[in-house]
Parts: sequence; structure tokens; C-alpha cells
Amino acid sequence: MKPQREQVKEHFIETLKSLDEDREYEEITEGTFLIGDMNWRSIEVIYLSNAIQEHYGQLFPFNDLFEKIGAREVQDISVGEWVDFIHANLGTDAGGQGGAAGEASST
Repeated sequence: MKPQREQVKEHFIETLKSLDEDREYEEITEGTFLIGDMNWRSIEVIYLSNAIQEHYGQLFPFNDLFEKIGAREVQDISVGEWVDFIHANLGTDAGGQGGAAGEASST
């Protein structure tokens, strides 16, 4: 059964915190941006992508997401956008496009 969006959000925020234990954040919300607010780098986004795929046991089309972000004036993504992307793609066949390593290096 597909998890509810709120469950996806809770797991995503916990994953963010676990991958970035050295930093303390007052609050991570859906409006928090990974690069602008959390000062993440591309390599951290790759680790995050891999952790998400491992947790859900499936590939996600991260290359599509990263291309969309790359086309923006401000190349950043919010927690809410990540959660929407994960929730929308849960249980779908990413067609082998989910490999995060190398896909995110252009962000």
C-alpha cells in the first residue's frame, strides 16, 4: 500500500536530519530549501536521492527532477517539492531513470 503524503514527509525530514547530523536546524518545513536554507551541496543531494531509493526499494526518475530544477532561474528545491515528487512516483516504474549518482552532478 502506498504511504500517505504525510508519512512520506515525515520520513523525508528524518532522512534529511540523519544525513546532516553535524548541523542543527530550528525547524525544517515544506518551505525549507535544501541549498538556500540548509546549505547543501550537490553531493549531499546525491546521498539523499540514494537514501530515498533504498528506503522505498525502487528507482525514482531523479534525472527528470534535476533537469526541471536546472531549468529554473533559482536552482533549488524545497522539502515540499521533494515530498510531492516522491509521493507522486511511489510505486511507479522509473524505467531505469532513477540512478541518482551521476544524474545529480549537473545540479
